[in-house]
Amino acid sequence: MEERGGTAGLSGGALARDAAPDEPHPRGEGGTRAGDAVELRRELHELRARMNQLEADYQEAQSSNRDLAELYDFAPIVYLTLDAACRIRAANQAAAALVGRPRGNLLGRSLTGLVAPDQRALLRAHVRRCLTERIRVDDEFSFAVRGRPAFAAQVTSAPIIDGEGPSVGCKTVIVDISALKWSQRKLQFLTRASGCLTSLDAAASLARIAQLAVPLFADVAIVDLVDDSGELHRLESAFADELLGDKLRATRAGLARVHDGTALGRALREREPMLFVDCTPGSPAASGAPEHDALLMAAGACSIMYVPILVRGDVCGLFTFGASTSGRQFTSADLATAVDLASRTGMAMENARLYEKAQRAIAARQDVLSFVSHDLRNPLMGITLTVESMLRGAPGDERRRSGVQLQRVRRAAQQMRRMIEDLLDMSAIEGGRLNVDVASHEVVPLLDELAELFAGVAATKRTTLEIAPPPVALAVSCDRQRLMQVLSNLVDNAIKFSSEGGRITVSARVQDGIVLFAVKDTGSGIPAAVRPHVFEQFRQAREAARQGRGLGLFITKGLVEAQGGSIWVDSEEGVGTTFSFTLPLALAP
Repeated sequence: MEERGGTAGLSGGALARDAAPDEPHPRGEGGTRAGDAVELRRELHELRARMNQLEADYQEAQSSNRDLAELYDFAPIVYLTLDAACRIRAANQAAAALVGRPRGNLLGRSLTGLVAPDQRALLRAHVRRCLTERIRVDDEFSFAVRGRPAFAAQVTSAPIIDGEGPSVGCKTVIVDISALKWSQRKLQFLTRASGCLTSLDAAASLARIAQLAVPLFADVAIVDLVDDSGELHRLESAFADELLGDKLRATRAGLARVHDGTALGRALREREPMLFVDCTPGSPAASGAPEHDALLMAAGACSIMYVPILVRGDVCGLFTFGASTSGRQFTSADLATAVDLASRTGMAMENARLYEKAQRAIAARQDVLSFVSHDLRNPLMGITLTVESMLRGAPGDERRRSGVQLQRVRRAAQQMRRMIEDLLDMSAIEGGRLNVDVASHEVVPLLDELAELFAGVAATKRTTLEIAPPPVALAVSCDRQRLMQVLSNLVDNAIKFSSEGGRITVSARVQDGIVLFAVKDTGSGIPAAVRPHVFEQFRQAREAARQGRGLGLFITKGLVEAQGGSIWVDSEEGVGTTFSFTLPLALAP
């Protein structure tokens, strides 16, 4: 009984220990084994927790790898891994799309087979430099992929390095930059074409634009002009294929017939540009596009733009651009460039028309001035001579009775003569036809003559005219008559706008190797708003509007500049005005 009881008690004790492992145990061998079991269970619990964390980390890594693989595969640019022989070891989906083949067919192939033949050696040198110098290398290559036109691409390679050893390959990125290159070419074409439009010869400008368009913008460029009756006439045509161009130009007569049912006729009628992206035979857009023009058909144009040139809302011409040998297709962005060019061309043609109209007006004015110079000066000279003769030959009593009237006639005739001379000088200055006879002349005698000429006028106005001669003998290179005309105009103005008791000083001196003349007065001065315009024709201050014709200073400036000098004005209201001008110093004989 005791044995059974003892056994039962032992089993109960063991069960009790299993149920409560964390309870304290008595010392001894049995207690040591119990402590080891507790420690083992604790370590097992930590191990399981660590395994769970590793499993979570593994799942996260797998997810990240899948994300990276998808990013690699579906990136919009080409990713490749190349070995030292330019063979493709890995490629993403963009690489397969680039060549139009499954990705598996790319592996093991050489990348050099995808570039233009003349650039294959350059591509091998690109990879070799990346691997040997262990640096990133950037270059631009032309890719020739079957089924699409050649295109430009930026190729960037970085080495794959295995520890301290040599580079085992390179990671290569290929970016298609053909759209960027095309945009640059369009901008270059538009810039050059705009430069042509600065010419006032519209026909020559349009012909030059057609020549510039090929091959920068198109493979075929045609310019047609519309005459007053609405008929279309071919001005210029240019071709990327010169042999074809020579053949077609020989038969260009009759190629520009316009039918209402054609696309060209519609573009002219509706004054709107038209774009045919794909005109290859059998395409939906091919119907009705180039059938009006055998030239376009013979050139094999597969993409066409018709862009009317408008001037004041009316069609005066038409640009036709075609793409053929390049294989490109025009887009709406290309059409926008062509429309921009047509707009600039229309403005240039309008400017040319206005210029031609202005030239006709100038010619008409020249005819009037010619009439004035030849048909009015001679009778006026006859009136002046007759009056002078009457004043000299009339008896004393009669001279006294009619002298006042004759003096008035003489002054009126002299004034009319000066007006005619001013108009002729103005015309000569504007037309660049002013002739000057330049020689060396002493300054002092010129100033003395000026003082004698205006002494009476200054005395009548009670104005002091002072001449300040140069301190040393001085010679100026000038046209004597024209220089006297300049000085006379300036002194006459100074007297006219000076009040009684004023002072006018005329001086001349050498400054910086040139002769500086100055005419200074103590008049009312020139208003600040008028000062910048005093040398313009028909411009006067309001208070002086009835004291002249507004031509004197314009003519004075033209005369000074024709003799190689310059003129300017300094003025202060209420203080006075100084007109200064320079002329070349005469060289010593």
